[in-house]
Amino acid sequence: MWCFWEATCSLSSGSHELVVRAFDSAGYTQPMHLADVWNIKGYANTAYHRVRISVWCRGSEISK
Repeated sequence: MWCFWEATCSLSSGSHELVVRAFDSAGYTQPMHLADVWNIKGYANTAYHRVRISVWCRGSEISK
């Protein structure tokens, strides 16, 4: 079952990596690294999802 979610974060200016992972109803989680599940056809590509972002602040504005 898919579950939509959102989060509000207070980040300092600079580069950050956001990392998310899922758990199933039995408490099992995704593998931490893609190398742990990699295969030539890309099946079961379920590692933690990672996104690099840059944050910079200008006065009271925050840009991403």
